[in-house]
Amino acid sequence: MSQLIFPKLPGQSWPVGRTVLAPPVKIKVTPSRREFRARDSTLPLYRYSLPFEFLRKTAAAPDWQTLMGFYNRVGGTFDDWLFDDEDDNTCVDQLIGVGDGVTTQFQIGRTLGGFIEPLYGGVNGAAEIKVAGSVWTPTSIGPTGVVTLAVAPSAGSQIRWSGKFFWRCRFSSESLDFTKSSGVFYETKKVEFITVKPL
Repeated sequence: MSQLIFPKLPGQSWPVGRTVLAPPVKIKVTPSRREFRARDSTLPLYRYSLPFEFLRKTAAAPDWQTLMGFYNRVGGTFDDWLFDDEDDNTCVDQLIGVGDGVTTQFQIGRTLGGFIEPLYGGVNGAAEIKVAGSVWTPTSIGPTGVVTLAVAPSAGSQIRWSGKFFWRCRFSSESLDFTKSSGVFYETKKVEFITVKPL
């Protein structure tokens, strides 16, 4: 598990694809047409697809080298890394737990359209943690987004967080194709990766 951040490069173009990958569902149908459905997970994954219209290959603007180097540093599909999705990277006063007088660790998450989801990419920058409306300074916020408090919040007190976050991802292909379009310019039609849960 790495803390490398996917590079932001000026040649990224449109459209940017984001696909929801729902957990696989096993469906058994009885002779009377009743269905029994089961799934091993309740959380979706997301697949991203980013096209790069141009990647410069110069000493002053080493875009091509940066992207290829990043891919090689994480070993293609081997290691995971962090992605900043500019359309989905901020929480404000998000509920992450309710105190019980014993628990001191809470997983950051976010709500989107009523669906609550943990954020395993961790915090991007500073985060504000509130317990029962008062700001608390956490002992730590781990790389997978686990907030540790020095004292367990009292029973019934709400724990909330505000800040920016990353998505933990890995490349979904064992190859990355580049095309040289002119002297110092490369392009790649599609860089695909998916979100992952940490081990």
